[in-house]
Amino acid sequence: MKIPSRILLIISTLTIVLMAQETTVKLPTTDNTSSFNVTKSNNDIILKATADGYIGIGKLIPSTALDVNGVVTATQFKGDGSQLTNVKSLANTIGGNQRHQVLSNYGSWDNVRQVTLTCPGSGTVIAIASGYCDWESKGWDLYLGGILMDQDPNTSWAAENEWYSYLNIITDYNCEDSSDQYTSFAQHRAFSVTAGTHNFYLWVNKYSSASITELGDVNISVMFFPTGYVATSSSNITNTLSTSETKSDKNHKPFLPGSIDGNTPFKADKLDKILQAVDSENRIKELETEVSELKKLVNELLSNQN
Repeated sequence: MKIPSRILLIISTLTIVLMAQETTVKLPTTDNTSSFNVTKSNNDIILKATADGYIGIGKLIPSTALDVNGVVTATQFKGDGSQLTNVKSLANTIGGNQRHQVLSNYGSWDNVRQVTLTCPGSGTVIAIASGYCDWESKGWDLYLGGILMDQDPNTSWAAENEWYSYLNIITDYNCEDSSDQYTSFAQHRAFSVTAGTHNFYLWVNKYSSASITELGDVNISVMFFPTGYVATSSSNITNTLSTSETKSDKNHKPFLPGSIDGNTPFKADKLDKILQAVDSENRIKELETEVSELKKLVNELLSNQN
């Protein structure tokens, strides 16, 4: 008796439903020559699973465990990626001829240069800044510089605190000659980033308004490395800050006043020596005046004895 096609369809459907929790497709042979194929009506391959454990998508002969002819979209990948090839690197740089006279001193900052990088996802950015200092005053000169991401220490206490935490300090070693005195510098930082466009700045100042410090040919390079985790570093704080985080709070003193690095207090005698070095010419004149007065006093005492 011939079974009607409708009955066969119902039986097939019931079989699929009953087996839905663990459906098995068996290849016709037990050797490695068999395969399971899904093709278009013109026999173009869509999916192929071979008996030797290879799966191809859009590949007639897959050569690896998963061989895809096309673009792969996924929410996550695992592994160290050590065998990946032709991976596009992400980097940006700015530099070249430049002269920048540092005008800001303690409590304010100059933005010397900045570079922008658009990151496709979470990862790490390595930022490198380099250049040279031209010391143009005879007193005690200092360069203080720090790299920040998406932050301005002139408007944010959080940015000021972070700038001090990653501070680079260079001195002219109290050189008394202001001509042809140069010191090269290089500094770097690593930032945890999320997807989006980020700006990286070199913020600098000098310790004393009396010093004359000029920067030259500053270069900033940034490189992105994907890591796949969500960044939680304070470096992700942007310039959009709440009122409590801005520098409108005049009573906020996160670092010790008069300190170079924001943490180490100056002893009175050391501070006096520093101030003397910064204003050495005026100090010399003061000493000359004191010596002259002492000479007068000694002459008066000698004349009274006679």
